[in-house]
Amino acid sequence: MGISLLEFSFLRLASEKGLLPQSTDILEFGEAELCNLDINLLLNDPLFADRRDSCIHDANNPPSSYLNLPSFHYAKLLYRLLFNYRSCFTVDFGGSSLAVKADLNNKVDLGRQFGLVINNGTSEHIFNQYQFYKTVHDHTEASGTMIHWTPAYGWPNHGFYNAQPTLICDLAFANGYEILLMCLASSNKMVLLDGNYMVNALSEFPELHNSLLCTVLRKTNNDTFRTPQQGTYRHQIQPN
Repeated sequence: MGISLLEFSFLRLASEKGLLPQSTDILEFGEAELCNLDINLLLNDPLFADRRDSCIHDANNPPSSYLNLPSFHYAKLLYRLLFNYRSCFTVDFGGSSLAVKADLNNKVDLGRQFGLVINNGTSEHIFNQYQFYKTVHDHTEASGTMIHWTPAYGWPNHGFYNAQPTLICDLAFANGYEILLMCLASSNKMVLLDGNYMVNALSEFPELHNSLLCTVLRKTNNDTFRTPQQGTYRHQIQPN
């Protein structure tokens, strides 16, 4: 799945805020590739100055598995700049030969959990939304991080679904996630959300009508995944 300037801007903002885990193991649903992003511009970004040298060498010397897939190789280098990761595991029907081929409509069990799980614009292509978000939950360590970006508005016929901010808010409420960052982002505008600002944001910034919902979440426990109810209709039990 593609990382364009839009997704990179979101990840860079999260990095500036110190929200991205470091030196951890990554699981990505949808193998990332750079789309219309110049790897040399990323390598010269001052935010990544301390990690630049080793990545410059690797940018020109791809491993054999990425010889004919430079955009996938460059995405892994971007992950190095952002996360300095230990390992990266991928589930994707397409992608490189290293990707595990699995139908995410069904239960997937990789036999371990990860410090960072990334939904690379994949969830909107999966019909079984419950199973997808449960799979993300089940493969994230307690205190681990989950990153999602998925269409919110516009993007006609891109996938099965567009996600609403209430999905993230209620998913977090049901499962005790901490929302570290949530925003609507288009190719030329990014607006931070608090869960209630969405309608006003769309009125104030018409360019957001073709936007992604981008989020960073922290898992706070290892409890069983709970199905969310929409907060608008959630009935709170009042104490006697």
